[in-house]
Amino acid sequence: MNIYERGGTKNSPPKCSYCRNPNHKARECDQAPKDWEYWKNKQVPPYAPAVNWWTQPRYWGEWYTKCAKTMDSIERYQAQQALPKAKRKATSRSCGFCGSKHHTRRNCDKMQDFLADCYTANANWRRKAYEVLVQKHGIYVGSAVKVKKTSTYSTGVQDAVALVTDVNFDKLNLFCANARWGDYSQRLLVAVNVNGHRQMLQFYNNHYHRTTSPTPLEQEFETVFKDTGHGQYNFNGVVTNGSTPLDPSWVTDYRDAFDWLVKKRSYDRLKEEGIVKTVEHWKNVS
Repeated sequence: MNIYERGGTKNSPPKCSYCRNPNHKARECDQAPKDWEYWKNKQVPPYAPAVNWWTQPRYWGEWYTKCAKTMDSIERYQAQQALPKAKRKATSRSCGFCGSKHHTRRNCDKMQDFLADCYTANANWRRKAYEVLVQKHGIYVGSAVKVKKTSTYSTGVQDAVALVTDVNFDKLNLFCANARWGDYSQRLLVAVNVNGHRQMLQFYNNHYHRTTSPTPLEQEFETVFKDTGHGQYNFNGVVTNGSTPLDPSWVTDYRDAFDWLVKKRSYDRLKEEGIVKTVEHWKNVS
C-alpha cells in the first residue's frame, strides 16, 4: 500500500536542509559548523555541500545566510538537549485500535479479527489479480505483448510488439482495487521494452480521461486494478503466454504491511477511509 511503501510518511524521506544528507536533520549537521568556521573569519568555504552555484560570488550571501540559520538551529537543539528531561505524567491507557479503556492494541481481539480478515482479503485479491494479469493476459517478466501507441498530438496509431521487463508484483495488494487514490491505493506498474526503449504500459484510460464506454478488457482489469498508471502505449493483447502456476507464497506475502497498518490506524479511521469496506468485500471473494 502506498503509505507503507513510503515508510509511513506522506512525503519523501527528509534530508538535511543545509547539506542535503538524508541521514540526519539540519540540527545535527556536521558540515555547517565546519563551514561556519570559514564564515566567522570572513572566508568563503572551499566546498559547497548542497548546491554548486553557492560557489559563485553572487550566491555567497545566500550561502552565508543558510549556514547562519543552520548554526542557530544546531545551537538551540544542543541547548535543549542539555536540559534535564521532564518527567512524563502518567495517563490512562486505552486501545489505539478500537478505543476500549480495558485493553491496549497488544491484546485487542477486534484488531486480531480485522487483521485475519485483511490476510484473507489480500490473498483472495492476489489470486484474482494473478488470474487476470498472468493467466489470462500473459503479463509477466519475459512475455511478449502487443501494444498500441496512441498520441493526442498526432494522427495515426502505431502497433508494436514489446517485451515485458518489469512488473511490481512485490507491491501489489488488495488496495489496488481501491478507487480512492491516497495513502492506501497502489498502482499497477508494468514496464515494457519497445524498440529498445523502456516504456510504461497502460491497460485502460482512467476514469478522469475516459470519453467512451469501457471495453470488456478494461472492465476486467478494473475489477482488480483501479489505476494502471499512464503510458504512451496501451496493452493490445498477448503474443506468448507461458504462465507458470501461482507460487503459493506470493498469495500470502505482504502481511507485514497489514501488521503495520493496524498499529498505525484506528478501526474508525480505517472505516471512514473506506478500508474496512474494501476488506469486507474481498474477504468474501472466492
